[in-house]
Amino acid sequence: KIFIPLGIILYGSNLSFAFSASLPPSVILLTLLSMAAFYLAILGLNRLWKVEPKTGELIAGGSAVCGASAIAVLSPAVNAEPKDTSISLLVVTTIGLLGAMTYPLLKELLNLPDAVYAILSGATLHQTGIVRVAVASMEPEYVTMALTVKSIRIFMLLVVTVLTVFSHGRSATGKLIFDRKEIWGGFKRAWFLLPFFLMALLVSFPA
Repeated sequence: KIFIPLGIILYGSNLSFAFSASLPPSVILLTLLSMAAFYLAILGLNRLWKVEPKTGELIAGGSAVCGASAIAVLSPAVNAEPKDTSISLLVVTTIGLLGAMTYPLLKELLNLPDAVYAILSGATLHQTGIVRVAVASMEPEYVTMALTVKSIRIFMLLVVTVLTVFSHGRSATGKLIFDRKEIWGGFKRAWFLLPFFLMALLVSFPA
């Protein structure tokens, strides 16, 4: 309740809107489409495999956005149980580590250009640390490119959280009627998301 919110707020100091905006529009669009594909595909698989709803949402959000950090934000937003958080962290971290081990092999097998591999890593691997591992052997400019692409997904944490909170505030009938108390409760529990983005803005546009 203290150190995780504090860590997430300080994590915002690693982000830069200016660097993200420097990417070509096609790369930004591709990253957003990749996020959406991840999120929707995992939600669909969750229903197919009858995964617990909150666990499934956390896995989808963690996979599409920024791994453990996204799960740490979304867990209080949806009032998840400890088991939901633990399972989703385990799944997302395991898949991410497998990606860090297999991506360099895929690069060699498919003979991917460095720029393409950097974008692929930043747009699809789960956590920032895992992206760093996957591109560790590359030139600094491509490491920066991969991390910049990854930062776009981190910025989208706000959008994913808002959508998730509103989805939990819908009526049981599925109609477009929202429970204001439930929605406010979700945002109140994830209060640290706003200072996280304010920290990113402060670093991106210093006075």
